[in-house]
Amino acid sequence: MTFHDVQRRLNTLVREAGCERYTAQQALAEAAECWREIRQDDIAHGGSGEEPFFNFVVAEGVGIFTLYGTGVDFYVIRGQEWDFRNHFDPLAMPEVEPARAILASEFKRPVPDLSVEAGLSRAWLLSSGGGAATD
Repeated sequence: MTFHDVQRRLNTLVREAGCERYTAQQALAEAAECWREIRQDDIAHGGSGEEPFFNFVVAEGVGIFTLYGTGVDFYVIRGQEWDFRNHFDPLAMPEVEPARAILASEFKRPVPDLSVEAGLSRAWLLSSGGGAATD
């Protein structure tokens, strides 16, 4: 899988879920920016910068969940922002496994919609633009 394949697949997922204006390019750029900010903060506080965590955004009635670990997993779910917030705001960002459990049980997503393997996700996340990794 190439970065272009990731972008194309994520674009299909957000479109099929109902996004008309929010794009995969925006989602990938925001995910990379989030990863860099959390990683820098973790390192600044004595951590390794490698701890798994999750984050989500809601755009046009679609939740885009990003789970960062060795690789990066995306879940794209149509729904109400208040419902997503009810379930996920009580969790701390490092509570990846509880987040996965909620995605599986409450939102019927036992597996990610898109998984980006470790090598490709690392190249993408470390790239200066966050969305401009090479294939």
